[in-house]
Amino acid sequence: MKNFSTIIYMLMLVLAVGCSPLDKNRLILEDWERGFVVTHPEKLDMQIFLWFYEWHLFDAVSPGIHTHGPESYGDWSIFPKSINESRTEGFVEIDGLRLDLKSAIDGVDMLLTIQNTSNHDWPEIAAIIPCLNPGPNPHNYPDNIFQRNKLFLDTDSTYTYFIGQEGITLLNNRNIHFNQLFRQNIEKLRQDSIIFKFDNKWKTSTANAYKGLIIRESIDGKWVTGIAWEDFISSQGHNPWLCMHLSIRVGPLKPGEKKEIRGKIYLLKGTKEDCYQKYLKDFKLQ
Repeated sequence: MKNFSTIIYMLMLVLAVGCSPLDKNRLILEDWERGFVVTHPEKLDMQIFLWFYEWHLFDAVSPGIHTHGPESYGDWSIFPKSINESRTEGFVEIDGLRLDLKSAIDGVDMLLTIQNTSNHDWPEIAAIIPCLNPGPNPHNYPDNIFQRNKLFLDTDSTYTYFIGQEGITLLNNRNIHFNQLFRQNIEKLRQDSIIFKFDNKWKTSTANAYKGLIIRESIDGKWVTGIAWEDFISSQGHNPWLCMHLSIRVGPLKPGEKKEIRGKIYLLKGTKEDCYQKYLKDFKLQ
């Protein structure tokens, strides 16, 4: 049973959607402590959560093979964040990284602007890892007004997919699949380091990822969500938040240098094939 605060939140959202300035033909953006919630206007409990961002890889932002993102700061409210009145556009800024979001009917377009504000060079395989997930665990966050989207939990790892050599491929464990374009560089680094800090939780798969997209279908087969980036290092999922990790390649960057990377969150009625075709069109890969 939903708690009282959740019921109040849903009532407020229903009232907001019924009032003009909200655009009922675009997904709704809501503020969430670690990032944003994306809600479908036709089904207000059809939500997906973006945690921006959880981890660094390969010397991005902080020196080290695998280091924590802003979670280690504890208080996310210190970061600038805004959502417009129609709840279709927003942004968040964290330590030289700015994420701009603009919703459409099938998803949310993202633009990451990143500047190296550190004192060290970021190599070409440097990456950050956002976390797309079905919502916070109620056992760990009992007072959170948001509820987990049970249709996207995928507790048995049978509804989540990455893009492998043969196309849409089941992602059925926590193994990490590296971008085939950078696999040789990563293996060279592994030889130098012997082991990676994340090996105990994310075993490196022999199967490479070929495109920057992770997809998850709902357990009722009616909805699909996903996350895409035009430049990526790895695909991985099924962590404690039952999440999808598509790492964004942010290197190479020298101190003071800046770059932009496009991405998209998908949330729509349909199948994994529908999501994949939209991705190919959106990123001009057809």
